[in-house]
Amino acid sequence: MRFEPTSISIPGVIGFGWKRQPSDKKIAKKLFIFLERRRVLTGHPRRSVDDLPGITRSVIKIADRLTETLENDDPGDDLERSVRRMRSDSLTFLDQAGIDGKNFRDEIDVAHRLGEYHARLGEQLAALAIHHDVEFEDALAHIMPSESVEWMPKMISLED
Repeated sequence: MRFEPTSISIPGVIGFGWKRQPSDKKIAKKLFIFLERRRVLTGHPRRSVDDLPGITRSVIKIADRLTETLENDDPGDDLERSVRRMRSDSLTFLDQAGIDGKNFRDEIDVAHRLGEYHARLGEQLAALAIHHDVEFEDALAHIMPSESVEWMPKMISLED
């Protein structure tokens, strides 16, 4: 928990107002919990064109949640950069997809674009997991670079 000064007063002697801010680790942990439920990240990367409306809705929810994190949680500089980058990657995917994914030609195009999206978010999530020592479900591990996953000490297996 961080404390941020909000006011200074002098009436009696001196006084300070403080606002409690969640730590970056707590903010990152909340993001991981949210992202673990997003099927666009944890589901099978090979999707049909028929899945595109659901895929784009899921990416919109991710972008919205990342925006809310920036607006409401006041992350530190490093976390803010990662969240902004993931949001930018989400918006880029949505721009490429078009409305309900109509810009993607076929399953190969969907798999290619989704693979790029997974790789970009996976890099940021791996960095966050390592930097903030965040535990996460192994469903997210498949989008992270394999060399970073080896260094992560805490991955929760739901199969145990």
